[in-house]
Amino acid sequence: MSQPYLQVDMTRTRWFLAFVAARAELARGRWERALVTASLCSVIAMQIVFAGAQNIAPRNSVRELIEAARTSVGALNRNARFYRVATYDQTLRLQLSRTVTLVNYTDEMALGLRMEPDKGIPMLVEFSQRWHDDASGYAMMRLR
Repeated sequence: MSQPYLQVDMTRTRWFLAFVAARAELARGRWERALVTASLCSVIAMQIVFAGAQNIAPRNSVRELIEAARTSVGALNRNARFYRVATYDQTLRLQLSRTVTLVNYTDEMALGLRMEPDKGIPMLVEFSQRWHDDASGYAMMRLR
């Protein structure tokens, strides 16, 4: 069982126990205690969920990948183009602090690419030619 699943499962259990404890207090006519019990248990459960989200964060950001690249090849050349092939990650541009050239990708960037077509390469064939012509560059793509 993976760690994030285990934390979510534990959170569900705690929410259920909070519900049972709150119902018991409510059955005794102590609605203030029921409210406090449910509130405190909910806050604790949400803290567990937020802590578990940190386990998932590396899957949603390229931060660790960029740091690993910098460790293995040193500082990235600021003059070299950075290509993102067939996909787009919102966090990449922020981690690099520079513009990324999209290759074979439009989706939510369609309007921007129509306004600034030089920020994208529509076909893989054209990218291949540019890749061979560039003196240096970086490309990020998903492995299939």
